[in-house]
Amino acid sequence: MMASMLEGFGTGEEDIAMELIKKVGHESDFMGNKATVDTMKKMWHPRLTDVTPYANWVSNGSKDIVQRAHEEAERIRASHKPEQLHESVKKEIGVLLKKAVGSPK
Repeated sequence: MMASMLEGFGTGEEDIAMELIKKVGHESDFMGNKATVDTMKKMWHPRLTDVTPYANWVSNGSKDIVQRAHEEAERIRASHKPEQLHESVKKEIGVLLKKAVGSPK
């Protein structure tokens, strides 16, 4: 959701939904409105929660959020390739370690 927010917000008629704002007014909310639900579906892409129908969830193994989180952590661990430190940074770390630990005698 944050990534889609960083992309910015539309300013067109449909994006602002001025007619809906006038219709709903200040004494109600937009949460039950189809336009609001459609907008949220565009913005929100859950990674760990399963929002599929119950039958799909069961046929896909009935995994709870802990199982899904574990699988996601394993996927990240297996595929993550950290960027290598620049040689000058490695040297600086070596200097700092020598200062912190002391030179071997």
